[in-house]
Amino acid sequence: DAVLGVSTALRTAPDLALLDIMLPAGNGFTVADRIQDLLPKETPFIFLTASKQPDLRKKAWLAGAVGFFEKPYDTDELLSSIKNTLGE
Repeated sequence: DAVLGVSTALRTAPDLALLDIMLPAGNGFTVADRIQDLLPKETPFIFLTASKQPDLRKKAWLAGAVGFFEKPYDTDELLSSIKNTLGE
């Protein structure tokens, strides 16, 4: 849920956000924008999607995503992206 995602991010100030693009009450792009606007520090985010729309990957990169994964995704690749983003 987009509203819950934003409110949780504001409460917890995450080091990284994994965002599905298609969410109830909004979408991952909106959530990412709101988090970036409302938190004092930049929060990196990785988008996940089941959609095969060709423009979503480009839109994610333009939105500042550090990763983009289409479902089904390789969990090892996702974990590697998370670790690289967090500097682990």
